[in-house]
Parts: sequence; structure tokens; C-alpha cells
Amino acid sequence: MRGLIYKVDVCDSAIDMVHGGGYQIIELYIPSEQISFNIANDNINCFPTEEIRYKKEDLIREIDIPEEFIEAIKKFVAARFELNKPAQWFKLQIMKDIIKMDQEAMEKYKIENAKTMETITTNINTALDLEHCKGSCECNTPVKKKKNRRTEFLALHLFPKKKP
Repeated sequence: MRGLIYKVDVCDSAIDMVHGGGYQIIELYIPSEQISFNIANDNINCFPTEEIRYKKEDLIREIDIPEEFIEAIKKFVAARFELNKPAQWFKLQIMKDIIKMDQEAMEKYKIENAKTMETITTNINTALDLEHCKGSCECNTPVKKKKNRRTEFLALHLFPKKKP
């Protein structure tokens, strides 16, 4: 049986792909079976595909493939599809665990964050009730306009002027 060998650009992650990363591998395409085979990062990859995946300019050559190799590849693809149903069950179990952990972490974060925000708000409101900071910090800057007191206070304390 005839097979086509192509150069194929692959990436290990979406981030690699977005940032122009990746590398080239050599991939075998068997048109009569519509199956592709490659080895990337010491992993055997074998999957059903169509010739549309390949660019004509990336064709390296055409080769003869032993029948035993094609049968092994077909068994590999069939086994992969058989494993897909239990794998989906496993994936669902993992997703349930991840969602549960995320919910627990979010609840913990909400509680901790709420306490922190309450403390910050109390401190700001307490300081704003004063005519100026009066010892709560080193600035002792009077707050001029009542409606802008919160903004001015935050500006003074979050972004203090640097001393020369």
C-alpha cells in the first residue's frame, strides 16, 4: 500500500501556537485508510484524518508501507476509539473533582476577601471622618473638598508622593 510522508507544523500547547512556537515533525498519511501516523516527543500518534490536513508543498515523498504496519495502525486507532467511552467517564470524574475544589477555594477566597475588604473600608471611612489624617500616616495633608475626600485619601495613601 502507498503512503505519503509530509512535514507538519505542530505545537505542544495553545500558548505555543498563539505565540508562533512549535516545531516540525514528519507524518505518514495513508490515503486509502485515511489514517495519519507520527511520533512526536516520543509519543506515538495515530488518528483518522483527511488529506485536507496537508499542504502539497509539504509533501516529502511517497513510500510503500508493509501490510503488517497498516494493520497495527488500524488496531491502534480502533483501540483508541474503544477507550474513548471509559475515558470520557474518567474525564467527567476529574471535572467533578476540579469543580468541587474550585468551589471550595472560591468560598474560602470570598470569606477571606470579604474580611479584608471590610477592614480596608472601615479604615478608609474612619480616616475620612477626620479633617485630615491626624497621625494615621506621615502625610498630615488637609482634605479640601468634602465630596472628593475618598478619592483624595486614596490618592494620597495608595500613590504617595516620593520624597526627594
